Amino acid sequence: MLDLNASRWIKPKIAGTSPKPRYSHTAILAGSRIIIFGGKGEKGVAFRDLHALDPVNMTWYQGPDGAGAPTGRFGHTANLIEGTKMFVFGGWNGKDYFNDLYVLDLEVMAWFKPECSGPAPTPRQGHSSILIGNNLVIHGGFKMNTDQIKTCGLNMGSAVSTSYMGDIRVLDTDTYTWSRLRISGEPPEGRYGHSINISGSEILLFGGWTLTSGSTAGNLPDPSKDKCSYFMIWNTETMSWK
Repeated sequence: MLDLNASRWIKPKIAGTSPKPRYSHTAILAGSRIIIFGGKGEKGVAFRDLHALDPVNMTWYQGPDGAGAPTGRFGHTANLIEGTKMFVFGGWNGKDYFNDLYVLDLEVMAWFKPECSGPAPTPRQGHSSILIGNNLVIHGGFKMNTDQIKTCGLNMGSAVSTSYMGDIRVLDTDTYTWSRLRISGEPPEGRYGHSINISGSEILLFGGWTLTSGSTAGNLPDPSKDKCSYFMIWNTETMSWK
């Protein structure tokens, strides 16, 4: 735990049954509790369990499991909606990619899967999500196009490139309606594992892994240019990238 006042890390003693070791899970703050869902554990297991940490009394609690819960997954996203619901979207289990939406009603601690309309995002993992008003915004992600790779022959580069996504989809959390969102300007390169955050009227995109990541050329910051590939800004007033 990071003590922001003292600017130091501490490892507190915690009561209750803690979650098994994992990564690529999600965590949200709902009221006074931190809720953990899913993730990937040892031997590739994809978790579907739910845990809550009370940071006041430092105690772990286990949530409901089984009935109505999403299948095990990691690389998904989770967002708190109206303080009473947790929306879980997408992810994968190491074999299958998902584009389903599950909602956890935090007042009764029960899962349900709403019926959605509109052009839903394609299955993906490693995407990012953010809530703007009552709209849940999904950006990017990754899905290996295995069928296309099997038939592409020597032209594997183009098949792999389509696995990196850069589209934006928006879910109206009141009506459960998906829509596409197009923004002017030069968009970020398709990516996964990145983050997006709100700063006033701007959405800040940082990091992630793209098709060209790992290549030294073209990825080092150029002081002569006013932008870089790993940090971009979406201006919601002009609806443009910069």
